[in-house]
Formats: sequence, C-alpha cells, structure tokens
Amino acid sequence: TWLGMTVPVSGIPPNPVFPGVCKMTNGDVLMVTPRMTHHLYGDGEIWSQTGSDNGDGTVTWRADWTKIYASKGSTWDVRGSQPSLVPSGPHAGKVVVSIADTNWLASLLRTDYLSPWPTVSVQCFCRILISTDATCTAWTELATLPPAFPAIAPNCNDFPECPIQFLPNGDWMVATYSRETHDYIGWYSAAYFRSTDNGANWTHEGFVARADTSNPDPELAEQADEPQLLMLQNGEMICVIR
Repeated sequence: TWLGMTVPVSGIPPNPVFPGVCKMTNGDVLMVTPRMTHHLYGDGEIWSQTGSDNGDGTVTWRADWTKIYASKGSTWDVRGSQPSLVPSGPHAGKVVVSIADTNWLASLLRTDYLSPWPTVSVQCFCRILISTDATCTAWTELATLPPAFPAIAPNCNDFPECPIQFLPNGDWMVATYSRETHDYIGWYSAAYFRSTDNGANWTHEGFVARADTSNPDPELAEQADEPQLLMLQNGEMICVIR
C-alpha cells in the first residue's frame, strides 16, 4: 500500500524534478533535486529541502530550500539527486550526493527526443558532494570520479543516477551510465566505481553491463542505462538497469 502526497516547491525557482530522498540522523527526511528546464539538461543548480517524518507514511516538508551546488559557468549543466546517509567512519552522519557536471563546450543542447539525435561534444564529470555536518545546511565537493573510458578523456560522459552504497568492510560504491564515445549520442554502458578511503579517491573497477556497440545505430542498439545499486543483507550487491 502506497500513500501519495504533493511536495511544495515554494521558495525555489521552478522546475525541480528527478528528486531523491534519504533519512537524516535526526530522523528527518532530506530531499535533493536538480532544477530542470528540459529532460536533457538542467539549469545548473542542485537544491535540497528537509521534512519531518510524521510516522504515518507522510512527511511534512518545510520548504527550507537550500542551494547545495551551482554550475561552473554558462556552458555548464548539472544534474543528479541521489543522496545517501553515511553510516560509519569519519563522515558518519553526513549525507553524500552523486551528481553529473556537464560542460557542453559551446551552448546547452536545447532539444529533446530528437531523431536522429544531434552530435554534440561534451565533457561530463561525476562528482561526489558531501554535507559538512549532519544538518545538511552546507555542502562541499568531496571527489571527482575517474573516467570509465579514459581513452576519450576529457570528453567523457559519466552520469550517476545511483545512491552511493556502503559495504560492510567500509568501502563505498557507486554506479554510472557512461557513453563509449565522446559525443552526446553514443552507446551507454553501466560502470561501477569503488572508494576505499571514505570517498576521497575512486577507482573504476569494471562494468555491470556493456552496450551493444556492434550495432552502428545507438538509437537501436541495446543499452545499459541508469544503473541502481543496492546492498542486500547477505552482503551481495544487486544492480538494476534501464
């Protein structure tokens, strides 16, 4: 059984979409969302708000919107909204968020669902943000992931749509969907990364699934998009892919 509620967006400019949520150490709920004018690009900002868990399946949202990240320039775009509460270690009680920081190199791609897709060169970086304390009112950059395909760096395309997962041994893991070419059009493969030092440094360990690059048409090829990781109670990791 599921309950539905409308989340107020007062106090924030329009177009908050693709939200993510997690619990905070004080029992409150944290929502993180990018501002998005279009499905393909954001407005260069990531925002958060908090709410109180009413204990009956509902949350009272405070509309205390806080801008936690802004783009680096007029040709940059930022998206991503998957927060996770750090359970242990030096960052215990803080919240981390994986985001995609994209430089369109010229101008934003102001199109959506075109066929055929336009060829646009981009640089995309997966960054990890972390709150400075358990209140989640101030944030800083913790790390930038290495590229899944270093041969085409810096024209990489690594997009996280995955909350960071925390392994029993203290390691952190996150997944991205990464294009195998440097253009906006391309073949998506699901990559995963590990940090053994509480998020400070990351290693690309491999792929959960690869795109079918034997098909010359990326629109028709089998893709591995938007992987989501979840740690099971037995210590195994499950990954679902679109």
